[in-house]
Amino acid sequence: MRLLLVCGAVLATALPSVASAEDAEEAFRRGQKHFATGEYRDALGAYRAAYEKAPLPDIVFNIAQCHRNLGEYKEAKKAFESYLEKRDDAPNRAQVEKTLEQLTILAKARRAVRSRRYDRAVKRYEEALEIEPLAAIHRDLARAFE
Repeated sequence: MRLLLVCGAVLATALPSVASAEDAEEAFRRGQKHFATGEYRDALGAYRAAYEKAPLPDIVFNIAQCHRNLGEYKEAKKAFESYLEKRDDAPNRAQVEKTLEQLTILAKARRAVRSRRYDRAVKRYEEALEIEPLAAIHRDLARAFE
């Protein structure tokens, strides 16, 4: 979420054409608005639209955050990895790498739930929460015991 404002500044300076820039900026602003209100599915659509008009790496970061907040960990992991590949100088590289570690742990937690190893799943979810609290993790944990 920290890069949302940075990405807005990048959009203003790095877009190919005026019409494309305006479309991308509008889509990006919609994405920010939806993200800020927890409407992650709508934010994801808006960020994807912005990325189509202006394929900037920082937008990929926002797409990854939407997937992560939606509990779509596989898609989030792919998007975060893509962001790091596209942005060698990522100022948040260490944090994104921690997030990737968390997503790997969450994948293990989900596998443990599917195999009915609930003690192992709880431990994995706890590990993931230690890295960074995230509402989607709490939802996953609750669903594991439904």
